[in-house]
Amino acid sequence: MESPLSPTNGGPDTTEDTRTSTPSTKLVPAVCTQCGGALEVDPLQEAAVCQFCRTPFIVESAIAKYVSQTTIEHADTVVNGADTVNVHQSGVASVVGFVERQLKRKQDKEDAQEREAAARAEEERRALAAMPPLQRVFKKSGALIVSIAVVIIGMIFLSVMAAVSATPDENGFITMPSASSSFRGKDYHAVVEDLTDRGFTNVASRPLGDLVTGWIDKPDEVDKVTVAGNPDYSTSKRFPPNVEIVVYYHSFPDEDADASANDTAGEPEASAPSASAAPEPGATSDAVAGGTEFAQQIRTRFLEAWGVDSELDLLGAYLVDPVAPSYAITSWESVGSQVRVHVQEDISADEARAIGKQILGLTCGDFPSFSGVIVQGTNRLDINVPRSAMPLCTM
Repeated sequence: MESPLSPTNGGPDTTEDTRTSTPSTKLVPAVCTQCGGALEVDPLQEAAVCQFCRTPFIVESAIAKYVSQTTIEHADTVVNGADTVNVHQSGVASVVGFVERQLKRKQDKEDAQEREAAARAEEERRALAAMPPLQRVFKKSGALIVSIAVVIIGMIFLSVMAAVSATPDENGFITMPSASSSFRGKDYHAVVEDLTDRGFTNVASRPLGDLVTGWIDKPDEVDKVTVAGNPDYSTSKRFPPNVEIVVYYHSFPDEDADASANDTAGEPEASAPSASAAPEPGATSDAVAGGTEFAQQIRTRFLEAWGVDSELDLLGAYLVDPVAPSYAITSWESVGSQVRVHVQEDISADEARAIGKQILGLTCGDFPSFSGVIVQGTNRLDINVPRSAMPLCTM
């Protein structure tokens, strides 16, 4: 039967000794971190190679593994007489001594660092004491002054950037002050007022009627803000002042009865024209701009310009006259002094602007108060085309 530590079973090769210690080196017991073989190592070395599995290992780790496996009780157990006890106690004492030296070396290093730090602090204190009084005050407060200056400069920079973004461009377009999520939790009255003060003229508020107890979400707290129906609008993009902005806020269900009062904030009150307000013969239909009939009057004038009676006929006209509109308008809606048209197609922003300009060009002459067209495709995004987009409408 072969010995468990024979060369053929992973034991040490007796023909080659890989230990590099000199006869005067004091070896300590260790355990290979790879194969678990019992070793004797030089504690002054950082690494060695296991004579059993030929795997390199860290000496300190191998010693630590031996200490964890060997206890004082085991060392004090007499197996084959007093000699065994002495061998184990000697090995343990070597390991403990090595650990104590390592700890002492670490402590000495930390003490030296503390002494150096104390010496530097003392040197700075003496240098500060030798300075003239005014220079000493500046030395102490210099860092604070610099920090305050940086904060002030940063605040000025942010204020300037905010003012620039709030300033309308050459077309009168302005940016939203914050993302929709930034308004969440604020009082909707204040949000509507802020947006109106910024220059937006078509700001509405709508209650959600979603509260049961009002413990988590409070009444009148904003849930989201949409711009042209989009809550994920870009704060770097500029919008026309009359773009539709809706502030949605939390409310109890019984507040839904008051939704009409809030929903028309920033818009003229919609009402049917009275007999006294009816246009006289020969007058334009501009007298009812903003009323419920306004969109239908724009629609009628637009269809008359093409010589047709309906949107379906308008598509038929395109088959004969390529200049005629090729888009399918499904409805017309009054939005203050604007008109929103719904197109049953997935149109691009450029296509929507072209539609709006065509409607303005054929109707603005008869409706001086007609301020613009909002074109909405199947993507549910509103594209605003102001009256100023058509030069002939501003003449």
